[in-house]
Amino acid sequence: MNIAITGTGGIGSGLASVVSKTKHQVVVSDRKGGTEAAARLAGSGVSVKAAEVRQAVAGADVVILAVPFGAAAGLAEVADFAGRVVVDVTNPVKDDFSGLQVGHTTSAAEEIAKALPGARVVKGFNTVFAQVYEKDIGLLRTGSGASVTTDAYPGRLFRGQLTYIDPNINPETRTAQVRIELDNPDRAIKLGMYVNVVFGSMGTAERTMPVIPAGAVQDLGGRKVVFVATDKPNVFTVKTVRLGTENNRRFTVLEGLNVGDRVVTEGSFLLRAELLKQDPN
Repeated sequence: MNIAITGTGGIGSGLASVVSKTKHQVVVSDRKGGTEAAARLAGSGVSVKAAEVRQAVAGADVVILAVPFGAAAGLAEVADFAGRVVVDVTNPVKDDFSGLQVGHTTSAAEEIAKALPGARVVKGFNTVFAQVYEKDIGLLRTGSGASVTTDAYPGRLFRGQLTYIDPNINPETRTAQVRIELDNPDRAIKLGMYVNVVFGSMGTAERTMPVIPAGAVQDLGGRKVVFVATDKPNVFTVKTVRLGTENNRRFTVLEGLNVGDRVVTEGSFLLRAELLKQDPN
């Protein structure tokens, strides 16, 4: 499958890094032809092609729309999206975060569908964006947990993970935008909804820690480790963990894992044995 990612900012580049790990062909495009973005990604070990927007869309089966919402409508004048699946990951929040650009009678995806006739527009949304004050940026780290609440669902807690910290500070608000990925299976969290976010690395989030079976833990050179599944079949990473107390043959993981990580339970000792064969030290 050919996938074009239009927009090479933080979200577009982040998606390119993830999608490039699949077997699909990925092309990045922006107003500069995508060449600078492709070179920047290559420096991080990410291999993608670059093309002008028109060319990228013409050769794509799926287009991921990662441009600012205000620029999305203008793309219809640049390229023909008819017959393509367009995954909309735009965010229609105003630049000063005071409200929505689309009001409350329609959605961003509906407006984009109107602007791109003939395209099959779907909304890709399992992320929440938050603004963090400059003085608190140093307390954050990607991969740490976050708890999300909203007045729309009193008493309900959505657990997520901090996946991106914008390197740029807004000079007017002295804040940086961060991205939290979370499960939103029933679409309870709506696009443009105001939420409250607290971060585990700041010590303010609910202390939600993974719990794993004792059989998942192996000893490797004096370290307690687990094997975590990756996106590739039969490929695992080794993670060192710090464990809490054992209860009914289950450990609380204090450090080294995040909620949602998929660990090997049955057969983890076989992976350990295979690893020791390759590197006895």
